[in-house]
Amino acid sequence: MDNKKFIEDMLPLVGGKENIKKAIHCHTRLRLTLYDYSVVDKEGVRALEGVMTTKDSADQFQIVIGDKVKDVYNELMKLGDFSGDNVDAQESEPKEKKKFNPISAFAETMSAVFTPLIIAICGSGLMTGIQILLLKTGIIMDGDAVYTTLAVLGDTAFYFLPFMVAISAADRFNCNKYMAVALVGVLMHPTWLSLLTEETTSISLFGVLPIRLLSYSSSVIPPLLSVYLLSKTEKILTKIVPASLNTVLVPFLEIGILGPLVLIVIGPFSQWASDLLANGYASLYAVASIPASILFGALYPLIVLSGTHLSFVPLMLDSIAKTGVDYIMPLMSIAHCGLAAASLAVYIKTKNPKFKSVAATGAIVTGIGLTEPALYGVALPLKKPLIISCICSGIGGAFYGLFNVSALSLGLSPLGSIPLYFTDTFVYWVIGAIFTAVIAFVGTWIWGYKAGDEEVIPQYRLKTAQEEA
Repeated sequence: MDNKKFIEDMLPLVGGKENIKKAIHCHTRLRLTLYDYSVVDKEGVRALEGVMTTKDSADQFQIVIGDKVKDVYNELMKLGDFSGDNVDAQESEPKEKKKFNPISAFAETMSAVFTPLIIAICGSGLMTGIQILLLKTGIIMDGDAVYTTLAVLGDTAFYFLPFMVAISAADRFNCNKYMAVALVGVLMHPTWLSLLTEETTSISLFGVLPIRLLSYSSSVIPPLLSVYLLSKTEKILTKIVPASLNTVLVPFLEIGILGPLVLIVIGPFSQWASDLLANGYASLYAVASIPASILFGALYPLIVLSGTHLSFVPLMLDSIAKTGVDYIMPLMSIAHCGLAAASLAVYIKTKNPKFKSVAATGAIVTGIGLTEPALYGVALPLKKPLIISCICSGIGGAFYGLFNVSALSLGLSPLGSIPLYFTDTFVYWVIGAIFTAVIAFVGTWIWGYKAGDEEVIPQYRLKTAQEEA
């Protein structure tokens, strides 16, 4: 695919580059925030070479491209600044507003905030997995220099996660990133924990306002709420403070007002909410791990179709911060196993060269850990492979739920991040992944696909001799 030509063909279909307010991307999707959504030619975009499908989600028009999305995004960035930082307040309102859906808006906000962080989390998580592997094989010893270095390398992204959340949330909520980091730094400052003893768990400001001495490292909800509050405060202060004093007074008032507020109210409350969420998640999984795992495993491909799959990231990160492991990541990997195996079966059986290429990409890339190539390229258009992979993922999910299979971090899986599963349940993770892949492959081979099924998809329909003439 020629990325430059793709952008040249795509821009007129979305109203031109002047209609793009902001552009970001995740692993497989180019996410555009537009001024006017009514001018978008969705069918035209879907017909472009390299586009799997498009999705409307809250305030974004999403173009599902696959693993080449980063190259396409970089090509788009050559045409201008689409960060959204330079938009005037009067211009920031879209000409055609989408109907507000709170659930969709929440999911989109979580996706926008946490998608940029995943790359750092994946790297640290893999480092932790390698550390555990080397420890269990006796190559390194607990407490030696290599062990300690690997521990720091694996833990750093999680320890300083609140700062990364602050930067990403500031971008999402349109406020100053440096003030966001400074405000979250108030929570993270080591002075607070240096005061913590068995007898002293809080101090009083002015003798009446309690400041609880808590650790906010690895937290996600406290920085998220703090930066959201900062964004609202910043807009108000910018309007009422004289322009000549903005540079000095606005940040002074933000720290002076919001600093104590996040220490006294926002931090402790959001940490309590975070603990409640994590404990509730753990309790639910302990009581109903099998039905919950069946449900999530079976529905995960459909959750990806809805575009809300990244909204689970905060819960997963919170679980890792509180317990050291997460139970959702293995269920995502089991869904990838089902989809990749279904694509592999189609690849072997199809005689259509174009569709064989699509199925091969789906099997390989989804096997590594990106859902969309197999989902949009093979399973969804043919329907039966989607049904089979969902059923098989549910069966594999039941197995994982039975043995409480866990992961150390987030990452591309199954094949892209094997070290993430070096926990006490690693053997069960391998068995479940292989079992799910085998039954999904067999099910697709026997019932899910027969040669020629892809001809229901216009771009893969082979022309007859009469049509070619």
